[in-house]
Amino acid sequence: MRFPFMFRGRIQNCLTAIVLVISGLPAQITSAQTIAINEFLAANTVTLPDQDGEFDDWIELFNFGEETLALSGFYLTDNEDDLQQWSLPDTFLAPGEFMMLWADNDEDQDGLHTNFKISADGEVLILSNGDGILDEIDFGVQRADVSYGRYPDGTGEYREMYPTPGEANVNDAPSIEPEL
Repeated sequence: MRFPFMFRGRIQNCLTAIVLVISGLPAQITSAQTIAINEFLAANTVTLPDQDGEFDDWIELFNFGEETLALSGFYLTDNEDDLQQWSLPDTFLAPGEFMMLWADNDEDQDGLHTNFKISADGEVLILSNGDGILDEIDFGVQRADVSYGRYPDGTGEYREMYPTPGEANVNDAPSIEPEL
């Protein structure tokens, strides 16, 4: 059975926890920094609706490490003076797993919705542990429905790309049409 990408992570986290408990094996869970802001879309007009049908901006995180990460104590922000602006959920991110977050300043909606929006005019996105910066991207003006992400996932340089929310990024950049 194939689940929509926004639920795969939660289901996988639950299954991982169940297997570890049943097997009696110690969980190999770490808080080491192998998590990255992998991709984001700051001007989502038609690419991907959230569960309420709204085309909100989104941020994708990725665990590029070899161990499961405990996300408790990690934060996202667009404010360099507030490294604890929005706390990540108290859950786990398995190796090679993506996590989708809606950046719409609407935490009352179901799902993972941050308490800030991303500016398509450019700003900074920061992933922190509350005390220090783990990952950040300072970006300029963004084009509608063109994401900005890392290739290869987790470790590569940021570049414009076709959106791949919840999936591996592809090495295929949209063409820039000349202004008339």
